[in-house]
Amino acid sequence: MPLSVDAEGLRQGAGRSVAIAANLKRPSGDGPSPGSQPSHAGVAALNTAVSSVRARQARRVERNATIMSMGAGAYDATDAQAGERLAETL
Repeated sequence: MPLSVDAEGLRQGAGRSVAIAANLKRPSGDGPSPGSQPSHAGVAALNTAVSSVRARQARRVERNATIMSMGAGAYDATDAQAGERLAETL
């Protein structure tokens, strides 16, 4: 079965991934002001942890978007070279 790649689809997927990463980077809100209840410290710690996870996921999604874009470019270049060789042969 021949290799078939939708390079434009890869680029579109990369663009959507960049948008997702941007959403993950956005703060989820300032949240309530610190209070005097013991649970407030726990909630603040959990919010910090969630922010950290969102930042890591944003970096991961951005890396995947870069890889998809690079793959699309590499496929296009390889396809163009193969087309040129075929044209020379004919």
